[in-house]
Amino acid sequence: MIFIKRFDKGMTLEDAFEDIGRSSATGTDWARQWNKGGLGLLMLDFGDGRHPKLGAGQRKRLLKPLREGQPWKKQEIQYLINNEFDVEFHPVYLTTFLDELGLSYAIPRTKCPSRAENAEEMLDERVANDRERYWEQLSEVVPLQAPAVDRWRRAIPRT
Repeated sequence: MIFIKRFDKGMTLEDAFEDIGRSSATGTDWARQWNKGGLGLLMLDFGDGRHPKLGAGQRKRLLKPLREGQPWKKQEIQYLINNEFDVEFHPVYLTTFLDELGLSYAIPRTKCPSRAENAEEMLDERVANDRERYWEQLSEVVPLQAPAVDRWRRAIPRT
């Protein structure tokens, strides 16, 4: 910009560039760009960075199987991307990529080999038994009349 101001005030092209410490070849290039497109061509264009490994269409194609076949492990997603699109993502970047797609992953919960098939039913049964024992112990410590005990039992919901 300093070059343009000095050139507009009457300096020669060589003097204007020499004054700001640039070569005459750079000055000539800048002058041509100024004459061709004004300030817009003189501004630096850094671009948008690296192009994505998967384009918009490929991302849409990837989303369909990912949403249909949930849940997925990270390794399975990497395998799918590699086979379908011949693209590899670093394992650390994969979470960022999934976040950009609006997806997330969960670490799968491992199954305990010693866990019984009906573990949740057993838990419910134990809770119900413990609740009954609690009421029995409470009525031994604090004797209540029968209607009051029934009223308290009805007040606390049972599952």
